[in-house]
Amino acid sequence: MEEIIRNPVSWFEFVSISLLLIIFQQVVTFFSRYLRDFWIHGKTRIPAAELSQKGLIILEPVIFICILILFIAINPIIHAIVAFILCGLMYQQIRDYQCGRIILYSSTIMHDKKINVGKYNGSVVKTGKLGLHISTPEGVSYLNYSRILADGFTLSAGQESGEYCYVLVKAKSSDTTIQEFKKQLNEILVTLPYIDWKYKPKISSNSQMEGELELKMLLHQNVASEEVCRFLKEAGYHCVIKII
Repeated sequence: MEEIIRNPVSWFEFVSISLLLIIFQQVVTFFSRYLRDFWIHGKTRIPAAELSQKGLIILEPVIFICILILFIAINPIIHAIVAFILCGLMYQQIRDYQCGRIILYSSTIMHDKKINVGKYNGSVVKTGKLGLHISTPEGVSYLNYSRILADGFTLSAGQESGEYCYVLVKAKSSDTTIQEFKKQLNEILVTLPYIDWKYKPKISSNSQMEGELELKMLLHQNVASEEVCRFLKEAGYHCVIKII
């Protein structure tokens, strides 16, 4: 009994090893994102990109489990009880996370895919830890992974693409920095239902006017650029369509 109660791992060892594991995960994540964003001739991803994404999906929970084991090893009895209570309180989040690992590993859910989940039919605009953001004609909906797995889902290549839209958008305030303005626009683009996410929208400061940014977006078929401007104007921004 004394051998069980005696601390096999010190707090210093726990913190040191945990930091090393987190740093390792961040390094792997960085290279995985680099491979994901690297395109051959702007059209094809290299084969290692998909393998790195799947490897990262497995690596993340493995690191979490290792850190949890180290935490329990500091004081096996007390910390095991604490871990059990926390798992009970966060049961739904843990379930969503586990379902997400299964879905993301067994399928290729990316921005170039359409997904059908029950009554929801739209484009995947963001994959989170616990759920997906899906852009539908009615707006952006959030679905947790446990619900997606329970209801079932189908993926398709998506509808035909429309044309590129170039829009010049001016900041609401002259005090807004470029980085803040880009962040605001990125948050708005996630809620914009007209964008075809096969190609990520680009935000650049090519405009000659100060406090103005240029948006380049691929729209769905039969969507006019004026619809994008109307959406941005309703959000309080002044914008004009750039003729290329």
